[in-house]
Amino acid sequence: MPAQVDGLPVMAMSSDAMAPVTIDPRGGFIVTGPPGSGRTTAVVQLVRAVKRWDPTCQVSLITLRRNSELLGLPEIDASATREDDIKELCATLKERALDESSPRQVLVCEKLDDLNAPPFQMPLQEAIKPLVDNDHFVIGEADPSALSTSMGLPGLVKASRSGIALAPDGSESSMIFKTNFPPLARVVMPEGRGVIVRRGKSLIAQMALPGGLGRS
Repeated sequence: MPAQVDGLPVMAMSSDAMAPVTIDPRGGFIVTGPPGSGRTTAVVQLVRAVKRWDPTCQVSLITLRRNSELLGLPEIDASATREDDIKELCATLKERALDESSPRQVLVCEKLDDLNAPPFQMPLQEAIKPLVDNDHFVIGEADPSALSTSMGLPGLVKASRSGIALAPDGSESSMIFKTNFPPLARVVMPEGRGVIVRRGKSLIAQMALPGGLGRS
């Protein structure tokens, strides 16, 4: 796939026209789907796509999974898995979000629902809001059932109405993205295929599958 089209990073290929699908890496972006649908590989592809497009961007990962496969990505510039480190990284991200001279910030929140509770919720909320408001990029990964709420961290990331629902059953359209999905009844959904939503507009697409990663 090309690194960019019309000045935006390419993250997938459309299933109907087999044309590159771009995203606008500003605001929030949800990655969701059932187990085995390829959520981890989707996050990897997203991070790599944005980093190819803008090599100066700074990518941070916050996860409570200390064995997370994402921790080994060379594109990750900073990561935190423990309470004190998470609070420190959130404070740094807030400062960067409010500093107009900072490069583009990309924050990946793995298992967003696990982070949506004390003592992590408030520091993250104070970092995510200015990041989203100032056109940085926040990727929130979680199971569909964890994203039904509009409160807390899910609400902040969902507000942009952008993301990818992998192997969707259709309920994600109204529950998460507040939009309509294309007809799904006859669509085969292998790993990495799903509905990409960009500012409320949706289409079926296939993401590339990075090697060496398990299904999640």
